[in-house]
Amino acid sequence: MIRTEISETAINKERIITWELTRASFLKSLALLGLGTQLISSCNSPKKNTAFDKIITPLMTNLEAKTIKAVQSILFPNDRNGPSAEDLNAFEYLLWHLQDKRLDGYDRKSYPKGATKVNNKALELFNSNFFELPINQQEEIVALMTKDKKTKMWFSRLVTFLFEALLADPIYGGNPNHIGWNWLNHNPGQPRPTKDISYPFIFNTIANNSH
Repeated sequence: MIRTEISETAINKERIITWELTRASFLKSLALLGLGTQLISSCNSPKKNTAFDKIITPLMTNLEAKTIKAVQSILFPNDRNGPSAEDLNAFEYLLWHLQDKRLDGYDRKSYPKGATKVNNKALELFNSNFFELPINQQEEIVALMTKDKKTKMWFSRLVTFLFEALLADPIYGGNPNHIGWNWLNHNPGQPRPTKDISYPFIFNTIANNSH
């Protein structure tokens, strides 16, 4: 039994190391040390693939949304060494966070503003929108912009939410079908959240039980 556990641990470590190496040129530049994860930070999960434009219109333009999704795909690409940003529903998870009524307005606006800066850099360097560029040019822009302290922080925050989408309970919109947990061979804590005790519904549950 002990040998089996050690063997599984070694396999998982090797899998994680392989996955991290494929992203190293970007993740190292994002100063990820100390970021951590904020697994309970957002609000209602938006409906997927339903009225997409209506969901994002109050939050960001279509161009900003496409830019963010493209950046997420650069940070967590589909390289077959682990779940990609798309696999993790990373953009849907970010939308879930941005719709939190308790979220500071400045924080909410910072994501589309950052996307605009990225797209403007793409137009400046390659005369094309970021999401329309080939991957090597997108990578060049990300590597260039992470050298600047202000824009590096924006990328770092996107990575934080990518990690959250990897690790959070699927009830919050990311990690569909436990894809992140399965890849990491992770057993989630129990009990897992139900709607009544998930964020933000837990506040109503507490209020109702206190009467």
